[in-house]
Amino acid sequence: MTLTKSQFEAQNTGVLLQQAEAFTSIVGTMQKDRDNIVSAQNTVTNQFQGKAAEAELAAMKTGLAQFDKSLEAATKLQTTLASVADTMSQAKNAVNTQLQQAVQNGYTVNDNWQLQSTGRPTMSRASSQQQIQEQLTKAVSDYSEKDEESANKLKQVNGGEAPKSKDEGKDKDGKDQGAGSENPTDGKTSTDGKGNGADVAKQFLGENAEDLKRSGKLPMDSSIPSDICCANFVSASLQKAGLIDFHTNSVADLHDRLVAKGWTVTSNPSPGAVAIINGSEHTELVASNSGGKIGLIGSNNVNADGSQKISYGNPYGNIVYLQPPA
Repeated sequence: MTLTKSQFEAQNTGVLLQQAEAFTSIVGTMQKDRDNIVSAQNTVTNQFQGKAAEAELAAMKTGLAQFDKSLEAATKLQTTLASVADTMSQAKNAVNTQLQQAVQNGYTVNDNWQLQSTGRPTMSRASSQQQIQEQLTKAVSDYSEKDEESANKLKQVNGGEAPKSKDEGKDKDGKDQGAGSENPTDGKTSTDGKGNGADVAKQFLGENAEDLKRSGKLPMDSSIPSDICCANFVSASLQKAGLIDFHTNSVADLHDRLVAKGWTVTSNPSPGAVAIINGSEHTELVASNSGGKIGLIGSNNVNADGSQKISYGNPYGNIVYLQPPA
């Protein structure tokens, strides 16, 4: 469905961001509640024994399992809302940019997105109008596509199955490219057989992203700036481990494609699980989990110049952990 110009101008994509932030708060509160439940379990274990204690622990374990399902559902919705808010805001900004260009060049735009010239027609002006019209039409079309894609993402969260566009991840010749391609633009080897992404990542501990992405040791995309290589590194490590058959440089895209391939949200991740941090801000791999104390490994901005290095890290912010299918 393509909105009219007046309908488009009435859209407030900021509402989506507000809802995502609201769920971020909800998930944070739920995570604290879960920590309190675990603490209560530990208190009973350490200070109370006998059949009553065993029965109480069993009941608490059942309650925690049910709570975890709710937490996972809320976390998944929060991540999806953040991704949708970002997508739709960018799409709306792109249309507004084209509208501004039209106005700056002396055109008005009617409710059906058609440019109307206010000046005297000339060959040069006609050519300019056609070019600006094409750019505006494309931006509006892209907005409609992003709207449909966002709706499908939310349907998936709600238990539905969203269809994939036949052209998704394809270039004009029908070949895979970009975020959805089986290999990044370098065409390096993608997998070495099934393994653990964290084990692969640990092999490159201490290496600079700038050097690693050009070395050929991992199927990383060397065209990506070295200060934003987190998804580039994580997806390459998963490829090298044989866990995925695609490459992406986008955190949001990595989340969506893993979920589509059966990866599930968990609150107790095993080493090798993928951590999606603050919606689509950052991603790392779970390096360890010792009794709930989780360590991460990834491409992090730890160098003095702001570029990234493969290093260990700790969980922060709002995190979604994705576990590969059994």
